[in-house]
Amino acid sequence: MSTDLEQLMIQAADDTDHPLQTSVEDIVRRGRRTTRITRAATVGTTLLTTAAVVAGITAWTAHRGGSAQPAGAPGVGVALQPAASTLTDAQIISRCGPLDDQWQLGHHKAGGGTGTIAGWKVAVSQAAGTWIRAILVSPDKKRWAICQQNSGAGTPRDNYLREDLKYQEPFVNWTDSDGTEGPVPANVASVDIEIDGVTSEATVKNGFMLWYADLDPRKVADKPIWAIYYDKTGREIARFDSNDYNPYEGEKPRRKPIYPK
Repeated sequence: MSTDLEQLMIQAADDTDHPLQTSVEDIVRRGRRTTRITRAATVGTTLLTTAAVVAGITAWTAHRGGSAQPAGAPGVGVALQPAASTLTDAQIISRCGPLDDQWQLGHHKAGGGTGTIAGWKVAVSQAAGTWIRAILVSPDKKRWAICQQNSGAGTPRDNYLREDLKYQEPFVNWTDSDGTEGPVPANVASVDIEIDGVTSEATVKNGFMLWYADLDPRKVADKPIWAIYYDKTGREIARFDSNDYNPYEGEKPRRKPIYPK
């Protein structure tokens, strides 16, 4: 795997007809989608486009009205969230080690650094059957990794990436075919993911969230997938259209979180 932050920046800048308007955060976010480690050890190709800043901020007054309903929008295939893994931190990190080794062989520079993940801690996890999904955090709390590892056959497939927390924008977590994950601000107590008006509550713990789904990109294309963030009182803090397939084709706007009044 040869895709890294430096190459992405070169690609973004190498366009004489369209001057570079893409921020480092945009490049890193798009780089995540092209540098994930998968079971087949392949790297998906994402067109790095010039971002258009969405003008204005929409706002409204919002409060969480009770618990979220299990998601089940027709054709979307969202299930109830898996329980936390019963494995120890050491056992989870041991299963994630080979994926991290592949990550480092790719010479990635888009945050996350190098070096062993031995000694890292598990911030939050999910598990079902033969697979686990966990967010790992470095001892200095400056780096994090998402590890999805399946010792069996079928989905979900292995998936892995490491990032530097300095690249994380508040309330900006992107949803792709495996769901969404990542850091959340300290005042976030819960997160709902909403597709077609149906919500599912993410797993939030230790400043990170996990939300798993086996999504068909074609069935969620060109529509919002709202990540809705709440404080401990149930008050909505912010929401973000997290759908990485909206739009499915063409330039992706540089979306920003929407804040209530």
